[in-house]
Amino acid sequence: MLRVMLPNARISLGAWLALGLAAAACTDQAATLPPAPEPETRSLTLSLSVTPALIRAGESAEIQWSAPQATQCTAQGDWLGARAQSGRESVAPAVAGDYNYRLRCSRDDESIERSVTLQVLADTPGADVVLSLSAEPTQLVLGETAALSWAAVYALECMASGAWSGARALSGSEPVTPAATGPQVYTLDCSGAAAPATASVTVNVLPPSADPYAEAHAEFTRLRQLETRTSSP
Repeated sequence: MLRVMLPNARISLGAWLALGLAAAACTDQAATLPPAPEPETRSLTLSLSVTPALIRAGESAEIQWSAPQATQCTAQGDWLGARAQSGRESVAPAVAGDYNYRLRCSRDDESIERSVTLQVLADTPGADVVLSLSAEPTQLVLGETAALSWAAVYALECMASGAWSGARALSGSEPVTPAATGPQVYTLDCSGAAAPATASVTVNVLPPSADPYAEAHAEFTRLRQLETRTSSP
């Protein structure tokens, strides 16, 4: 057996392991090292949106998408063909109706698909106001931000109320960061030459999660104090 004699001095853990491996090699003992960790492979993600989601015939909307882990993407439905991993594209349907835009992205044997719908109304001046309002996401943690998107067709003006306030454009997108926990209701009232419209969306705001390290530290401190009291004479 090979013995490694060390001087009466401190030695680092790394140096000790190196000496141990050298000793094992000299005595024909296999020094087995753990296998190198496999590189982490992130799952496919795909975001797809259309803004605004409500327009008049002949107006344009913008489709935006992102699939950073994908190797190829293909558009289906009311748009067709290969697409890049991420991008923006303008669409302007000339005929009223609902248009569905789907995107399928893949990598090796994994694939993911998303779809969005664009509502196109006829260009009819003086019609009743048609209004859409959405939030993404609809649930978040206090301090995080959601995006509100809206569109009003046949409207002349819009006014926000509830968790937001003030005049708004007839269509748009706005980031909001709620200042309190619980359900936050965002309301939009739009009026025009005919009947007005009102839409609301709720964002549920959760309190920040407790810090697990702080909890563990508090529990460790409590146990140490208990041990000290128990061992005291």
